[in-house]
Amino acid sequence: MKKLLVCLLTLMLLFSAAALAEVQVESTVLENMIFFSRETGCYYARVEGGYQVFDADGNALSAVYKGLSAKANGVYYEYYNSTKSLNYFGLLDARGQVISQPVYGQCYTYDRGWALAYVLEAISGDSGDFKDSNNNWYNAVRTDVYCDGRFLGTLTRDEYLPTYTEGVVGNYFYVKQTSDSGFYLDKDFNRYTVEKGSFYSQEYTYDYKTKSVTHNPTQKKAFCADCTLTPDDVECPVWYDDNTDSLLDLQGNVIKSGLFFDTVMQKQDYLRVKRNNLEGIMDKQGNVIVEPVYDDIAMTYGMFPMGYQAALTPEGHLHYLDLQGNVVAKAEYELSYSDYKGYDVNSIFACVKNMGKVMVITATNGELPTKYEDYRAPKTYSIVLWVKKDGMWGAIDSAGNTVIPFIHRDTCEMSNDGTLVYTQTDARDYMLYRLTVVEEKQWTETVYSGGEDTEPVLAEGAWQCSCGSINTGKFCPQCGSAMPTPAPTATPAPADDGSWTCSCGAVNTSKFCPECGGAKPEKVEAVCNGCGYKPAEGETPKFCPECGTKF
Repeated sequence: MKKLLVCLLTLMLLFSAAALAEVQVESTVLENMIFFSRETGCYYARVEGGYQVFDADGNALSAVYKGLSAKANGVYYEYYNSTKSLNYFGLLDARGQVISQPVYGQCYTYDRGWALAYVLEAISGDSGDFKDSNNNWYNAVRTDVYCDGRFLGTLTRDEYLPTYTEGVVGNYFYVKQTSDSGFYLDKDFNRYTVEKGSFYSQEYTYDYKTKSVTHNPTQKKAFCADCTLTPDDVECPVWYDDNTDSLLDLQGNVIKSGLFFDTVMQKQDYLRVKRNNLEGIMDKQGNVIVEPVYDDIAMTYGMFPMGYQAALTPEGHLHYLDLQGNVVAKAEYELSYSDYKGYDVNSIFACVKNMGKVMVITATNGELPTKYEDYRAPKTYSIVLWVKKDGMWGAIDSAGNTVIPFIHRDTCEMSNDGTLVYTQTDARDYMLYRLTVVEEKQWTETVYSGGEDTEPVLAEGAWQCSCGSINTGKFCPQCGSAMPTPAPTATPAPADDGSWTCSCGAVNTSKFCPECGGAKPEKVEAVCNGCGYKPAEGETPKFCPECGTKF
């Protein structure tokens, strides 16, 4: 039963050789507002004469067009020529290259790179397939099919109407023409027609009378000796036979027997298994990674998308599991999966609002000690979480380290792959941050017994804070202390390319340091009040390296 959070609820954390990825940030100050294609890591921006597509490094990928629009899944951009009543769209691929001239009146995109584009014809009357802003009606005279930036072929009006139901199953696109008939298309535009009474918008159907499995897109028998399908033809190449409690390959060979599950749900990467209404995870070799002990296994966007898996116990406790099925972090709050924002997309971040504050729970560090004022909903592949603190927005990694400084006036736009963040600083500068994972570090938390004068053995890159916590980031997530810095060395003169060295040691070209958020110093002469030390031109350290006096 769901219970309300109270301040005295505790969080149980487990650390065991947890892996943390160090996130490198490159920042760029932009002249204008940009717009994301969330899937591709590209963006488009207003330029002189219209709009243009750019890659993450700011290189122009397309010509300049009067209008651009990144489609929802980021596979195509639209560009258009406008008439008095209708915009005619053309298509660009994910890299800004033209794949169609502007002849379409409408375009819709689907999962896995599929798209339908309609060539429209004006009609008289008060009904049709589409209506423009002036209440003029149009019918689709033909529908062009695209996938992964390639034109595949054309469907006539006799073959396809916009009123039909369509979608994606595995590697195939389906069109449901009636309640029980239609056809599938593969990525070579081969068509597989399904007669009336045999159409199902799912990959496999089991016939209890004949005890056989049909691969619906191709209408071929599967998981039997006569099967001619290969793993490249299907999304899931294994089948759980509950008559024999065995896992089978496409040709019916037994991969593993004696499994004894009530149900098994096919997924592209792993299999979700059920026993006594509790869920677990099995791989496609029949190895049970997670025993069926969970009330819910997050799987909307696949399993272990970032190397961790979110699951909910029957008591409502959130668990994060690693690839071996070990519980690496858990929150012992009795909540439902909908209370953990980020659980539904299987993110490594989960956020819970309690008494006006936001608790952040991560797969690598459990609950973070800092409470935040607000958050941007986590994405599946996010390596940082956008949060609000002291009235300003910034980003943290899964250890709670500040990755993007809290100098931003509003929330951000983030690409779905987690590599690009676009926002505006409090100084109204448009900022583009590019995120990359540069390495992964392994460490094991050490527990000390009282009275022993023993120094911990730290992994490379780790450091021990004065509070006793062992960390790999630049700040201690337990008390907030900064990582000790080595003795100062002579500060190099600024480079001719406009770069500057921050007091934290990072070399930058933007107005703000992506490591600590420090602003680029003005060119003023600074002198230590204690000993008269003069730092290099354009540099103002926080403390004098000679005598320690604060500047």
